[in-house]
Amino acid sequence: MTRTRALGFVITATLAMLAGTAQAVLAPNYQRLAELQAVLDIAAAVLNSEPIDAVERVSPDEYVVRAGPCVLTVRIIDTPTNPELIGPRQFKAEPGKPKCD
Repeated sequence: MTRTRALGFVITATLAMLAGTAQAVLAPNYQRLAELQAVLDIAAAVLNSEPIDAVERVSPDEYVVRAGPCVLTVRIIDTPTNPELIGPRQFKAEPGKPKCD
């Protein structure tokens, strides 16, 4: 193997390893959709039979859900993952205590 070919092989192998360790994420619109679905699922479970009237993103990873006389804050919390795994952000929706009038 010539020196140039060997150098090319080393560079290619290095780039392949670096690409393999990168974190693949969802496109922002699909990430937001995944978060909203998680927020709606947990809000429906917590608020029981109250129909959801509105969901507002008040800050990154924080949503406020309004359902009838109730308001519920839901936070998006990262879940631990293996840093070597490639894929979308792993998270869970964590509800606060509902405030109902």
